Amino acid sequence: MKELVAGNLTRYRKGLKLSQEALAELVGVTRQSINIVISNKNEPLDIALTPVPSPR
Repeated sequence: MKELVAGNLTRYRKGLKLSQEALAELVGVTRQSINIVISNKNEPLDIALTPVPSPR
């Protein structure tokens, strides 16, 4: 499961040409959280992969 999530997250991020930091900001987590998921260091928690609307 970890490998599947890590692979999907990496493909999504690279497909959008986002850095780990930019993706983290977009989904509302830290860059370290993205790195942990991508490097398979931990089971991912529920992280929404849809952009969070910016406050207006």
